[in-house]
Amino acid sequence: MHPVYQKRCERDGLDHEEMRLGEGELEVDAGGPVILEQPIKIVTPPLSMKDQDDRIRVVFGLTRDDLLPDVDEDSLRTYYKYLAAKLNFPVGATWAKEVGMGEVTEKVLILALGGFEDDPWIDDTYGILCKAKMSRGEGELPLAEMEKVKGKPNKQLVEDYAYWYWNNR
Repeated sequence: MHPVYQKRCERDGLDHEEMRLGEGELEVDAGGPVILEQPIKIVTPPLSMKDQDDRIRVVFGLTRDDLLPDVDEDSLRTYYKYLAAKLNFPVGATWAKEVGMGEVTEKVLILALGGFEDDPWIDDTYGILCKAKMSRGEGELPLAEMEKVKGKPNKQLVEDYAYWYWNNR
């Protein structure tokens, strides 16, 4: 089996070593040799910037046949570099913080990504951290928890990152 078919099966959650057919999909075998048409060239469809998974694949230099990478230090480092080059600071957003038994939403101004001493811009629990101005002063907040991000390119960049981060941990 061509490796691209295996990747597509993995991507789509299918088992490439097994196939199940219904009764209507079977034909009587005439007893001759099996003729299988082999692909001459497999063409991977182009990435679409309208598709969220494809926009994330661009970050990692992947094709449509590739699975999105899991969140780990290397993939976070790659995403950090991409966002650092693309985001326009400062960025207005809201952040929901837990207070007692509920949540309080607070407006924040994202000033920069990480860049704190000894590179703690990646946190094991929260992913990429950002430097933000809040009502009580400045601090570090998880970028994946930012909501209602202002500005068209910034909004999509942060939403795509948060989607990837929360779904691939």
